[in-house]
Amino acid sequence: MPKRNNKHPSNFSGFLKVHISVESIQRLLDTWPDAIREKDDDGRLTFHVALENPNVSLEMIQVLLDA
Repeated sequence: MPKRNNKHPSNFSGFLKVHISVESIQRLLDTWPDAIREKDDDGRLTFHVALENPNVSLEMIQVLLDA
């Protein structure tokens, strides 16, 4: 399977690589609960990608943990 172009989010984890509000993530998870289980091209879960971001808020981490 060819690698995706990572310039644009192609999965839920990709959305955490760009600035997005906690409210938007919560709405997305309410609409698409299985999104939390999506992996990026490197096999990392959304939570792992979020923790790699030095600017991630505790509120965002809590939303992801509660999902």
